Amino acid sequence: MKKILFFIFLLGTISLTYTMDTIMLPDAKTLSERFHAADLDYFNEKTKIINQLANQKKALLGVALAVELALYDFSEYIKNPIISMLMNMRKDDILQLLLQDIPGAYEKLQKQLNSGPEESEKKQETSAF
Repeated sequence: MKKILFFIFLLGTISLTYTMDTIMLPDAKTLSERFHAADLDYFNEKTKIINQLANQKKALLGVALAVELALYDFSEYIKNPIISMLMNMRKDDILQLLLQDIPGAYEKLQKQLNSGPEESEKKQETSAF
């Protein structure tokens, strides 16, 4: 529960510092095929991530948050730290599967996640002058 509240707080903080780039995610059939090809059927079965994201218009950071929450839910369900760790190592794979139809979206998301709020504040300060 603490992690969920942290992620919600984090998303709120990030949304204030970044412009939210919205994207349209693929349909459920396309995502199911991709998850199946990547051997992520069981992960989807337990988290229902495809149902949450298919045909949705989301901010890039919203997609990242949905993946983080799905990984957390899966970890809580599976109760095996090794499998949880292995799934967390696949986070980037999952994000790439979800964002592969949008050119540059994954790279843009990585930049947003890797840059701190200080850089965003500097950008806002310089754009104001």
